[in-house]
Amino acid sequence: VIAAVQVLYGQQVNCTAQAITNTANSSLIVNLGSCTNWYSASAGSSSGTLNVSITIAAVDVTANVIGTVIPMGMVATYSNGSLATNATLSDSYSLIIQEPKLTISLTAITSTTLLSAGDTIIYQIVMSHTGLSTAPAYGVNVVVTVGPFEQILALGTPTLAASSSIDASGSIGTWVISPSRLGTCSLIANFTAAVTNNVFPATPNIVATVNASFSSTSSCVLGVLCGRPDRVTATSGALTIAEPTMALSIFNTSVSTITLPNITVNEAVTARVHIVLPRLTTKLIVEFGLPSGVEAVAITQVQYGQQVNCTGLTLTNTANATGIIDLGTGVNWY
Repeated sequence: VIAAVQVLYGQQVNCTAQAITNTANSSLIVNLGSCTNWYSASAGSSSGTLNVSITIAAVDVTANVIGTVIPMGMVATYSNGSLATNATLSDSYSLIIQEPKLTISLTAITSTTLLSAGDTIIYQIVMSHTGLSTAPAYGVNVVVTVGPFEQILALGTPTLAASSSIDASGSIGTWVISPSRLGTCSLIANFTAAVTNNVFPATPNIVATVNASFSSTSSCVLGVLCGRPDRVTATSGALTIAEPTMALSIFNTSVSTITLPNITVNEAVTARVHIVLPRLTTKLIVEFGLPSGVEAVAITQVQYGQQVNCTGLTLTNTANATGIIDLGTGVNWY
């Protein structure tokens, strides 16, 4: 965009007009009317010069136009004497746009597999210039967001001076980092998130996201142009939530030892299941498949881990085919 025009006359030059026409910020016409050079040898050659200066600014357009060549051409039309035909002078010059070109990544640097509620994950943000970048980035703003099954617990210290704030209410967490300028260095920051209690096995697509914006200029240019933000984004890999596990063993009731899988008529044996609950609230029902002629007669013992409690305990036989133990709502507060 053309921002300013200045005409400087040599000591021996005067013109009858100075009309400036700006054509949609793409061309500019300076009409100086009739100009006379009263040059004399004693005044020196610089006395007969005419300088027209045009100040332009590169517009911060929507796209990143790094490396774009801006050709500039100037044409002067003049006549020598009132009856002479018009003649022209021309020259050209090219400018190359310099802009920042950034990239950002968000990576879990601790394990993301077989997690349960309460487990923590450390994420690392890296924001840096690419090989194409040719200028500092200004007004950098990095926003990290975790989804409904994670919560931000702790923030690391970015390698650049930054003001940060945290909003971790409920199960949603957001972290904002705002360095004013990112030069040739990288911004690196870690944060810790925890898996929340409402997670469940096979929860799909548990990811964190980082969005960053930045500008090619620090402020308005020449009072008329303000920075337009570029944006980059990255998403972490998904978390995998652990499935509950269960082990079944058979005991001889009288001696409380594991026996070979043989049973005599009217012999009482104990079937014991060991269940590792995921760290969440869940409806818990244990079913024993019983062959014809075998019946579940009693629940002899239920042992809860230190962090586990259940709201109910009932035994139901279903036509001698299934023994159902309903433990109600089982909670693992680990």
